[in-house]
Amino acid sequence: MIHHYTSIPTLEAILRSGRLRFTRLDKFDGVLEAQRVAAIDFGSQFFASCWVKSDAEDIAQWSMYGDRQCGVRLSLPDDPFEWHRLDGFHQVPGTD
Repeated sequence: MIHHYTSIPTLEAILRSGRLRFTRLDKFDGVLEAQRVAAIDFGSQFFASCWVKSDAEDIAQWSMYGDRQCGVRLSLPDDPFEWHRLDGFHQVPGTD
């Protein structure tokens, strides 16, 4: 299983929409998530969602994302998404 720690208001938003939200990397707390490499601002181009694989409770995740242990931990199977290969070419800005 993979686990996502979040607040009650965020759980409500997930349940209302039926969707998980991915956040731009440059909006994360860590400085390493939003790297600029070869003039490409990866932080503004990629989106992610924080999940952990350990079944043990993760105090750091509770503190950062679980509303100081007043939130919830969502659990999903290891590979919960249906994958589709994208056909097409997308030019990445700054790689001309």
